Amino acid sequence: MEEGFIYRFKSKYSKHPFVFIKNIDSETFIRCMITHTKNSSKYPQNIAMKNTHFASCLDNEESTEYKVSYERSNLVRLFLIKKHNQISSKPVGKLTDEGLQFLQSAVNTDSLVHWDNPQDWPKFD
Repeated sequence: MEEGFIYRFKSKYSKHPFVFIKNIDSETFIRCMITHTKNSSKYPQNIAMKNTHFASCLDNEESTEYKVSYERSNLVRLFLIKKHNQISSKPVGKLTDEGLQFLQSAVNTDSLVHWDNPQDWPKFD
């Protein structure tokens, strides 16, 4: 997997695509989730993205249409830890350089958390 590429989980219960950030070790990696849910008092960690944050099918070498593109997308401003065995190996989208810079500036590098432990998530204003 490569930084900035968008993947999905194998499970039909995990509907949110995510941006791969980096490997932690051979079993786990860091990701940022993409959602349609807007920033609200319930989800203060979500921040709106732009169309220019997503690569189009014309931007990839195989000219394969990416399945994930901008659709009122929001970035969950947390670096989330997950296991490699839970994802599909083929990317379904990609951030542009602008999108990757947006992610890197929007997400607090101290916000590394396990998705399964929301009580450990940092608080947002």
